[in-house]
Amino acid sequence: MTCLPAATLLLTALLMGFDSLGQQRPGLPADTEISRRSDGTPELVRFANPATAPAATDAARVLRTTLGLGTQTELRATRPAETDEMGITHQRYQQFYQGLPVEFSAYNTLSRNGKLEVLNGDLHPLADGALNVQPTLTAAQALPAALRFVHAQKYMWQLPNEGKFARETEGKATFRPTGELVIVSDDRTETAGMPGKSVLAWKFDIYAAQPDSRAWIYVDAHTGAVVNRDAISQEVAATATFTTKYSGTRQLANQTLSGLSFLSDNTRGLGIETINSMRTNTAPVAHGLYDSNNVWTAAEYNNANQDWVGGDTHFGAQQTYDYWKLVHGRNSFDNAGAKLKSYYHFDTTPGDGIGWTNARWNGSVMLYGDGSGVNYSALTTVDICGHEMGHAICKYTANLKYFRESGALNEGFSDIWGACIENRAAGLYNLPNKNTWLIAEEIYINGGYLRSMSNPNAKNQPDTYGGNHWVFQSAASDTVDNGGVHTNSGVLNYWFYLVSQGGSGTNDKGNLYNVTGLGITKAAKIAYLTEKMLTQLSDFATARSTAIQAATTLYGVNSLEVRTVTNAWFAVGVGNANIAYGTGNTSYIDLVSLNNLVRSSGSDGGYYGLFIGNMMPTLARCSQQTLLHSAGFTGAITTQYWNVWVDYNNDGDFSEAGERVITNKVVVNNAGFLASQFVVPPTATLGYCRMRVAMGSLAINSPCGSVGAGEVEDYLVKIAAAAPLAMPANLQATNVMATGADITWTFVPGAVSYRVSYRLNTAGTWMTGGVAAPFTARTLGGLQSGKIYQYFVEAIDHCGTAGLASATQTFVTPAARPTGTSPDQSTAPASLATATAYPNPATDVLRLTLTDATGAETSPATVDVFDLRGARLLNAAYDGNSGTLRVGTLAPGLYTATLRSAVGTPVHVRFVKE
Repeated sequence: MTCLPAATLLLTALLMGFDSLGQQRPGLPADTEISRRSDGTPELVRFANPATAPAATDAARVLRTTLGLGTQTELRATRPAETDEMGITHQRYQQFYQGLPVEFSAYNTLSRNGKLEVLNGDLHPLADGALNVQPTLTAAQALPAALRFVHAQKYMWQLPNEGKFARETEGKATFRPTGELVIVSDDRTETAGMPGKSVLAWKFDIYAAQPDSRAWIYVDAHTGAVVNRDAISQEVAATATFTTKYSGTRQLANQTLSGLSFLSDNTRGLGIETINSMRTNTAPVAHGLYDSNNVWTAAEYNNANQDWVGGDTHFGAQQTYDYWKLVHGRNSFDNAGAKLKSYYHFDTTPGDGIGWTNARWNGSVMLYGDGSGVNYSALTTVDICGHEMGHAICKYTANLKYFRESGALNEGFSDIWGACIENRAAGLYNLPNKNTWLIAEEIYINGGYLRSMSNPNAKNQPDTYGGNHWVFQSAASDTVDNGGVHTNSGVLNYWFYLVSQGGSGTNDKGNLYNVTGLGITKAAKIAYLTEKMLTQLSDFATARSTAIQAATTLYGVNSLEVRTVTNAWFAVGVGNANIAYGTGNTSYIDLVSLNNLVRSSGSDGGYYGLFIGNMMPTLARCSQQTLLHSAGFTGAITTQYWNVWVDYNNDGDFSEAGERVITNKVVVNNAGFLASQFVVPPTATLGYCRMRVAMGSLAINSPCGSVGAGEVEDYLVKIAAAAPLAMPANLQATNVMATGADITWTFVPGAVSYRVSYRLNTAGTWMTGGVAAPFTARTLGGLQSGKIYQYFVEAIDHCGTAGLASATQTFVTPAARPTGTSPDQSTAPASLATATAYPNPATDVLRLTLTDATGAETSPATVDVFDLRGARLLNAAYDGNSGTLRVGTLAPGLYTATLRSAVGTPVHVRFVKE
């Protein structure tokens, strides 16, 4: 069982086979699980039962039905389907709108044995006719805006031999940009982490030479404004016998031509080609490094130019290819055997005598600098080579945008693959100087490393989401390192370390964690499937839910692997820990009912159940909700504790005050349904959130603690705005007397109390009095005889907010009767003007007074109590000394008290017993 994702971000809520209005999607099995973002768009769909799951060949229809696509939107397969070593077939689809690609919007399908298993991705909802796709500007008119935005001193296409470099690396004639018309989100209108408004844009590949950079730049095709940027260049922030600099003497497949050997391997995919850039920033004429006897010794190549790092580059590329092929069954970065082309001795500022201290995947090839030569040597170690091809893998899987959280995930996955590849190579070749969990440790001349996956804080990276060293999103941070991609990647790095190695401690949020490691091989399989399921704008919350789903797909529900993955995310501050509720199924939740949700079930195959009901309850702010629940038992009936939480602020946990709505309610049998009530606070975040119902043999204090023998179930609920209470109807003024009257009205659903306001029609100030629901009457006392009074009534909800006020009504108090008038026909004798009862309504004791015309107060000598039928009651004791009537024994309702003075003159007053 898993706790919630963090939310920062975007809610992953479970909804089984039904749309955002609670209506079942046509053509989907009833037990389909649909995970949604906070805007309601589906993020992950899981077909829980293979027997009812749609056929993989029906994917196009299922996607259209599930996602509710308009007629002008379609999803097109972007590449052939891939089947991995686990027998899972992956297919990726790109969103198109009116024939144009929608950037950063893609969907995946995972199928097994011919049946769809999981759908997931990002979708940009676009209604038919929502966009004008006829550009106002041509590509030529839009390009200057992109160039002004980059503001480079020189561009790659302006270099003398750029045509050859373009042909050699990318098979095109020039790097000069040409525009492509696309739909993209305007990042300037992004709010709360959600994509901005979709616009028509020209997309340009701008490759700058000075200063060095490469990115897709998007220019609004109507206004000419730059609306988005996506970095292409992605960096590390930092058989021959070949003696390498970092990996000893290795046997490397290469080629020999005319008696000269060069670093080109045709035994892997479409080839591995390693080329000497000769300290330039373009492609050389030839490979640039040859050997006459195919024995590349340190004596020959360990020179001032560090030529022996060519062997490291070649070895790193071969180990990277082998890792992906032999461990994950992937044939090069595109899974189609693409040639791995690496350029070492690359220098972005040739001729200045300072080597380039960096390495890069430039969108097509790998580029490696020589380092400064003072603190850093060449950046051609195995983990750096694996890291750079990791960016290429990302391009052909998740294609994570190189910006903010998605960019940090991009960098983190590259570090993961660098570590995995180095770990495998070190084991195969007994390379003692390599540390799996340190990045680029071998390039430091005087000792050190670039990043630590086991302790990110050591290099000023966060190990906790939002914790120490975390780069928060802001306009300022966006201009440095693409929003902190090389810094915030520490969170994913540490997550992977914990999944692999395990660990315990306290994170920056003060949470204690304990993670059982799975080993690097299992951790890598989970990470790889996770990356394949992510899409361009995925963030850490999405990565968490996707990784849990990946572990579930690979190893099963409630497996050790799922628990480890979940607990590792909790350790890095994303979501909550995995719940271990116990192993026995002697008791379970057999009913949960809330509004239109009615779910009865057995033990759900274990100690945790996901919502699989047929409706999603809507909970309005300030409403009182009644949850019905009951327990089932397979053995003896035992005491059960019930706890319920609602994630009111939708932040992915239940830690805020007020989110625990039922606390350790003790039940000792299973006879009938239990009713538990709670009130939805006025501050609850509108939209979808999680409700957790826990029942077990243990009293608990945590939503993620063990409940003992029992069960926990999660449900999706929708928080709606508070609906104003209806106005009280059928107002009447009854029993109108010279000094008092009874105001009555009909019950208003949802009211917790009522407010009665009244005044003389000539007065400016209203007097008010309260009445607790469900009573619908109020006795007014102390009125003036022979006067016109106005009154109205408002219903009050559970948040103390008044609903619609009733129309103002009036009544007239009669003039006081002269002395001698029968008391049964008058309010009081001339000598008495007022009878009062307070507090009114009363619960235990009612204070009664008589006030004569002079204003003198006395206690009545005797008091009789009558109910609404006129029957005299004997169970209300009156104490004449204190003037108090004890009404605690009366049933709730409306009563009349007849007060008599010492001379026996009766006066009547109404009161409410609560």
